[in-house]
Amino acid sequence: MATISLEYEDNYTVFSLENPSPFLCSSFYKHERKTVFYVFGFGGKSDEHSVKGIVPVYLNRANICLLNWEKEASTGVLGNLAYGATAVPNARKIGKRFGKTLLILNKNGLNLKKVHVIGFSLGAQLSGYAGREVRANGKIIGRITGLDPAGPLFDGIVSLRALSASDASFVDIVHTNPGKLGIDSSVGTVDFWPNCQSSVQPGCEIKGRKGYSKRNSCSHARCWRYFTAAIERPSAFIATFAEDCLSWKAGVRTNKTVYMGDDINLNARGNFYLETNSAPPFGFKKEDCTLRHLPTK
Repeated sequence: MATISLEYEDNYTVFSLENPSPFLCSSFYKHERKTVFYVFGFGGKSDEHSVKGIVPVYLNRANICLLNWEKEASTGVLGNLAYGATAVPNARKIGKRFGKTLLILNKNGLNLKKVHVIGFSLGAQLSGYAGREVRANGKIIGRITGLDPAGPLFDGIVSLRALSASDASFVDIVHTNPGKLGIDSSVGTVDFWPNCQSSVQPGCEIKGRKGYSKRNSCSHARCWRYFTAAIERPSAFIATFAEDCLSWKAGVRTNKTVYMGDDINLNARGNFYLETNSAPPFGFKKEDCTLRHLPTK
């Protein structure tokens, strides 16, 4: 069964979803800090790159926890077929259980307003299920960040309900592989569209037939790489509001801007666009942000 790991420097302590109350008594838990839960996606593992990217940047600024659902998210013997056969149903099951866990913690003193759940791919959809479970019980999570929420089975007219703006007080979405591995619609309080609505992010252009899946996986992973970089360099990821992608690329923009990452303006609403570099550092210096824009294709 999935567990929660509370991380601190090079140590961690593990708690079950069914009995999480000792979490609040752990010497690793700092009451004055916000609490961040990171949820990886389909086929993810507790030692994967996204975990190694997200967790360290929060160690000195929050109670950082990993929701480890490695077994339930596994490809197993079915390979990629496990996505629809087992992983998606498990995301719903674990998400609802995680929501109940948060309610138990709240009853024992955890301030849900100071809870930030960050989910990557199918982990973002799991986070939505958790948020809805909490809301069904008259409470609400402070913030959910969806890092390129999984698109397959959650996109289109006939689909499962995806992570949405109603699942937390504030929901921000980072789209990096829309219409492919990621969802292709605006679903958050704020939706970030790095490099407009491109499904292939700069630096992920891999030529050749075999490169198609690599372009998608590379672009899909850019969401957590951008977000991690935005935590480390907040002013380097400033996004501008525009009515749509074409307007943004044509330079028809407003003066409404917002920083991607922890310093986001919680009063912001709508779709925001930004450009990134093709390799680290992905963000620009603040003075460069008003000088650069993508050419119209």
